[in-house]
Amino acid sequence: MNKDKMNTLADQIIECVKNDKDDFDAYKIIAVLDDLKRLVLAKLYEGKEGLFVIKRRGGVEAFDEVKLANNLAKASDDAKTPLNESDLSILVKDVKKKAIEDHGDNLIESKDIIIFVLETLKNAGLKDMYEVYKRFNG
Repeated sequence: MNKDKMNTLADQIIECVKNDKDDFDAYKIIAVLDDLKRLVLAKLYEGKEGLFVIKRRGGVEAFDEVKLANNLAKASDDAKTPLNESDLSILVKDVKKKAIEDHGDNLIESKDIIIFVLETLKNAGLKDMYEVYKRFNG
């Protein structure tokens, strides 16, 4: 994007967050930019097949069920809570279902996946695994 377009966009964002006193709150600008980032990405991924994850550094990648299952398996091993592939598959499906239901679109932030995993583990009564996963991702 060229500099003129960026300046125009910046001016429009500032205009949106100004209050009646014609000043602004930096926290409000950051919140607006975060919301705008999510909205732009949601529009870009709208209609694409699958669930996509907004990574901490801003990149986007397809939701990887195998990666989540591997992370859960590691947490179960460290917690000395033996789970078989079927157990892991059920947990992954539950997390994915919560992600889709909560966001209503096909885009989710990685931090939200962590929250959904922790909720799923807690609801399943897997306290030790919950603690290990929380420590891994805290």
